[in-house]
Amino acid sequence: MGTKIKDPEFVQNTSEQLGNFLENPVSLTVSVSLGKTIPADIIAAIGEKSDVKLINLY
Repeated sequence: MGTKIKDPEFVQNTSEQLGNFLENPVSLTVSVSLGKTIPADIIAAIGEKSDVKLINLY
Protein backbone atom coordinates (compact mmCIF):
# COMPACT_ATOMS: atom_id res chain seq x y z
CA MET A 1 0.00 0.00 0.00
CA GLY A 2 2.78 2.41 0.88
CA THR A 3 4.31 2.17 -2.57
CA LYS A 4 1.10 3.42 -4.18
CA ILE A 5 0.83 6.48 -1.95
CA LYS A 6 3.47 9.01 -2.91
CA ASP A 7 3.58 10.86 0.41
CA PRO A 8 6.51 9.43 2.41
CA GLU A 9 5.68 11.33 5.60
CA PHE A 10 2.08 10.07 5.60
CA VAL A 11 3.17 6.49 4.86
CA GLN A 12 5.84 6.53 7.58
CA ASN A 13 3.50 7.99 10.22
CA THR A 14 0.71 5.55 9.33
CA SER A 15 3.11 2.59 9.35
CA GLU A 16 4.49 3.56 12.76
CA GLN A 17 1.02 3.97 14.26
CA LEU A 18 -0.22 0.65 12.85
CA GLY A 19 2.95 -1.05 14.10
CA ASN A 20 2.33 0.35 17.59
CA PHE A 21 -1.23 -0.94 17.49
CA LEU A 22 -0.19 -4.41 16.32
CA GLU A 23 2.38 -4.65 19.12
CA ASN A 24 -0.18 -3.63 21.74
CA PRO A 25 -3.72 -4.02 20.31
CA VAL A 26 -5.69 -2.25 23.02
CA SER A 27 -7.61 0.25 20.93
CA LEU A 28 -7.44 1.95 17.58
CA THR A 29 -8.95 5.33 16.80
CA VAL A 30 -9.19 6.77 13.31
CA SER A 31 -10.29 10.36 12.97
CA VAL A 32 -10.41 13.15 10.45
CA SER A 33 -10.57 16.79 11.37
CA LEU A 34 -11.06 19.26 8.56
CA GLY A 35 -10.76 22.99 9.02
CA LYS A 36 -13.40 23.59 6.39
CA THR A 37 -16.31 21.80 4.73
CA ILE A 38 -15.50 20.19 1.40
CA PRO A 39 -18.32 18.92 -0.86
CA ALA A 40 -18.30 15.16 -1.50
CA ASP A 41 -18.17 15.59 -5.29
CA ILE A 42 -14.96 17.63 -4.95
CA ILE A 43 -13.43 14.95 -2.72
CA ALA A 44 -14.40 12.24 -5.23
CA ALA A 45 -12.98 14.19 -8.19
CA ILE A 46 -9.67 14.87 -6.42
CA GLY A 47 -9.43 11.26 -5.20
CA GLU A 48 -9.77 9.95 -8.74
CA LYS A 49 -6.85 12.09 -9.93
CA SER A 50 -4.33 11.96 -7.08
CA ASP A 51 -4.05 10.11 -3.76
CA VAL A 52 -1.52 12.63 -2.49
CA LYS A 53 -3.78 15.60 -3.17
CA LEU A 54 -6.62 13.82 -1.40
CA ILE A 55 -4.49 13.09 1.67
CA ASN A 56 -3.40 16.73 1.89
CA LEU A 57 -6.80 18.21 1.00
CA TYR A 58 -7.36 19.88 4.33
